[in-house]
Amino acid sequence: MSGSLPRGARVFAAVLGSASALSLAAGSPSFVPQIKSVHELIVEGDRPEISACLYSAQIAVRQSREFERIRWSDRISDESVVREYRLAADLVRVTKFEASALTQGPGVFSKERWVDVLVECQQINEKAPTVTVRLNLDKAGN
Repeated sequence: MSGSLPRGARVFAAVLGSASALSLAAGSPSFVPQIKSVHELIVEGDRPEISACLYSAQIAVRQSREFERIRWSDRISDESVVREYRLAADLVRVTKFEASALTQGPGVFSKERWVDVLVECQQINEKAPTVTVRLNLDKAGN
């Protein structure tokens, strides 16, 4: 016999370990999706200014009380609008794109759903962007 636990305890531990893995695979609320780094986003082909916004949007959504996760299309670099302008001595970059965000249900058994959102990042002098995520009311009625 291997191990110091009795056979019944080893079987229970194996079943318990499998149950927690299955609950994670089934989308249990305890599952925390991995946030992609700016570097990973750039490697995937996104422009650096858009990657900074995508990364910041992931963090903003995770910290919000409205949404749990955010997702965007594979063509996000082509679909994003980036505008730069000078404001006094500051360089201001505004990046906008459409995405989907998973709503947080108010209760344990409440239904979550993906909704269309607009994301806007304002970046001043290459510092971390300020992110606004709001419902896309133009698509909400469709």
